[in-house]
Amino acid sequence: MSQYLRILCRTERPLPRAEIGNFIHEGWFFNAPPRFEPTLDAPEAAHLEWARFEVHPPGVGRPIVLHYATQDVLAHSIEELIQTLLDAGLETSHAALLQRIRASRQLITIEVEPLRMTDDAWEMLDATEAFVARSRDGVVFVSGEAVYDAALQPLCVLRRPTFG
Repeated sequence: MSQYLRILCRTERPLPRAEIGNFIHEGWFFNAPPRFEPTLDAPEAAHLEWARFEVHPPGVGRPIVLHYATQDVLAHSIEELIQTLLDAGLETSHAALLQRIRASRQLITIEVEPLRMTDDAWEMLDATEAFVARSRDGVVFVSGEAVYDAALQPLCVLRRPTFG
């Protein structure tokens, strides 16, 4: 079952697929280079407008898929995340975070299959989330878990860990 991580960015500076792919490629997260769709040298990888970017890490059966959201999807996601924080009773304690989320201008959603991820793929995913959040002034929302800053430190915990 897929898990979706959302990065809500305040900057309007475009994020071409090639920039993300080059970051991953230069990170040397794997013993062999991952495959990208589109490839990093393809002209469309440099396009500022895109919808989908696939990263195929070695040893992972299913690609990690990045989706660049339309403005309608962004607006819906902002509403959904704000409602999640309000439902959790965090309106007063996290007013600055709510304002920051409302100021989002871009949304990148990352789709992963957690049970098929290797340790190296998780490391690459964390680094990529932080890179996007840092370079585009964003926060990372993991549904049912937390909202994280660009250093992947929790700004708001939505679920408390349970201990058996």
